[in-house]
Amino acid sequence: MNTKLLPVISLFLFLGVNCKDDPPVKPPIIPPPTVELAVADTGVTEVWLTLKFTDTNLPRNFIVQRNGATVLSGYLTTHDTMLVDTTAQPKQTYTYKAIRLEGTTPKDSSTPVQVTTLDTTSHNFTFEIDTLGDGASSILYDVAIINDTLAYAVGEIYLKDSMGQLDPLLYNLARWDGKKWEIKRVKINYKNNLITPSLNAIFAFSPTDIWLSSGVPIHGDGNNWTQYHLFDMGVLTQNDGSIMKIWGGSSQNMYFVGNKGSIVRYNGNSWQKVESGTSLPINDIGGSYNKQSGEYDVLCVASNQANNEGKKLLRIEGSQVIAVSDSGLSWSLNTVCFLSNRIYLVGGDGIYISKNIPSVWHRDLTFPFYYKTSAGGSGMNDIIVVGVNGLFSHFNGVRWYHQFVLQNGGLGQCAVRNNMVFAIGQTNNRTIVLHGKR
Repeated sequence: MNTKLLPVISLFLFLGVNCKDDPPVKPPIIPPPTVELAVADTGVTEVWLTLKFTDTNLPRNFIVQRNGATVLSGYLTTHDTMLVDTTAQPKQTYTYKAIRLEGTTPKDSSTPVQVTTLDTTSHNFTFEIDTLGDGASSILYDVAIINDTLAYAVGEIYLKDSMGQLDPLLYNLARWDGKKWEIKRVKINYKNNLITPSLNAIFAFSPTDIWLSSGVPIHGDGNNWTQYHLFDMGVLTQNDGSIMKIWGGSSQNMYFVGNKGSIVRYNGNSWQKVESGTSLPINDIGGSYNKQSGEYDVLCVASNQANNEGKKLLRIEGSQVIAVSDSGLSWSLNTVCFLSNRIYLVGGDGIYISKNIPSVWHRDLTFPFYYKTSAGGSGMNDIIVVGVNGLFSHFNGVRWYHQFVLQNGGLGQCAVRNNMVFAIGQTNNRTIVLHGKR
């Protein structure tokens, strides 16, 4: 009996030995890449990339590949930099990778990143022209689009009464509801009197958060309005002139500029005069969020449009004003429009475009030779410029298209939102609002 059990026991012992777990095999330690590549922004024919090295070795030789082909190369003496690929094409998907080199030998590479460039936008606007006011006395100064069914225009508007006579009482605001314009009065309580002042500027964040100017700031919700009389408050004196233009990042970060070089800042709690360093009229102000700094960049242009008394391109940084290079610009400037670190446009007697600031400005000679009154945009691939003789110019991200949309007259301030544009103007001695849409 025992001799018959021995093979079974031997087999059991043999199996028992083989059932023991082997020690785990540790995977090889792979160091993280020392090269990091990220997409900062995209345009139509440009892609902005941030390149970063995480070690301390200097210098750092690199190439950047797009879909496997080298499009950028160089070396760094710092840890990071911004790169721009200017050879991209509209509406294309690309994969980028940064490679570290030792001589010509690849040593490390980043994780690939994918990006799709913007498409061009259509030049094909259809236009409607609405006449506001009766007779030839009305005039509009500014316009703002809040959403697809709400826009405002401000100025001095006169209507005929029930007897067909021109009402001497002023209307100062027109409200568009997506279909038609309604003429209204914004009334202000000033020293216990209700007044209807002429309005020369508007800047709106929402239907219930709207800023106006009557020479001094006005804030309201569309129905109720509060005037901030900066002269009575001691913020400005009569020598500082009137507030003519408005821009803000929010109602807690507002700037107001005037016709004698005055700049006023409002932080949501208090008002502060900001010294501009000029007495020239500040004709326009604009702002753009800077993704690199996390702050808003604010620029304004100043000049006497009719006489050569000099010019200024000013950057506002909080409570400080810095003069920016105006080399190459005309002395007659009226508008500024930009996207921080992407594209800058200054207009008036000519259009001047740059990719960075400070810059030596160069005139775009493709534009018709008519005065440019206003510029606005909804992106790098959608910029509008309007001007005298009904000039309407559109940039689709690659090229400009120019047309004349009025047979007689001119366009003033414009506002752009998505596929919609409004521009105020005059034609045949009548005040009009041009409505363009795609």
